[in-house]
Amino acid sequence: MRLIDSHCHIQFPAYNDDRVDVIKRSLAERVDMIVVGTDKASSLSAIEYASKYSGVYASVGFHPSDVVEKNWRSEILSIKEYIANKRVIAVGEIGFDTHRIAPDQKDAVVRDQHIVFDFLAEEARANNKQIIVHIRDAMEIFIKQLPALKKKGITGVVHCFSGTLPDAQKIIRAGFCIGFTGMITFNHSWDAVIATVPLEKILIETDAPFLTPVPHRGKRNEPLFVQEVARTIASIRETPYERVCEITYANAQTLFSL
Repeated sequence: MRLIDSHCHIQFPAYNDDRVDVIKRSLAERVDMIVVGTDKASSLSAIEYASKYSGVYASVGFHPSDVVEKNWRSEILSIKEYIANKRVIAVGEIGFDTHRIAPDQKDAVVRDQHIVFDFLAEEARANNKQIIVHIRDAMEIFIKQLPALKKKGITGVVHCFSGTLPDAQKIIRAGFCIGFTGMITFNHSWDAVIATVPLEKILIETDAPFLTPVPHRGKRNEPLFVQEVARTIASIRETPYERVCEITYANAQTLFSL
């Protein structure tokens, strides 16, 4: 039985004291992981750890909320150079985020997020790789991109899905998968989505060190805890846990050509 945490950040400072132990603990339990970059430095670190451990993969990207404070023009040019690395299996996270944006800044920030998203999504297409999409308080913005993405053949996964069932259905029709985190273990807002969409279009993830699932709430999250996400999906769908593990692992293998 194998699992894959399709979205984690083990390169973040939260693991500075025991990062190797966290990685080895997960791999020992047959839990692989995709380490996701959010800027130049964290993308390079993701490649570093993916190069050291079998079962660890890297994604390189630029977090949309960082367009406010970082020099995104310089960063994305550097990230472009990382995409061809053989341990990089996707581009992301990239996307749209208006959660902490002041109303008078929103138009300018979303404009910059569009530029970053379009640039890196096109680089993913050019390198035959998928995208990992971050969306927060911006689902309608991403939904509008779907026809163009589908026309170009750009697909991937919407990570930490937080939309509605109609949103999920539109995303899936465009060729994307949707990813669920530990939030589903303590928030039932997405039970109907989980019960309805094809299991073959679902990925599981932790977003570690964030969004720790039940029964580990209050602790730092880690890739091994993706088991709880799988158990919750199995319960909601009334499907054997082993089948959820098998199908979601196969989904990641297929999507990212692992």
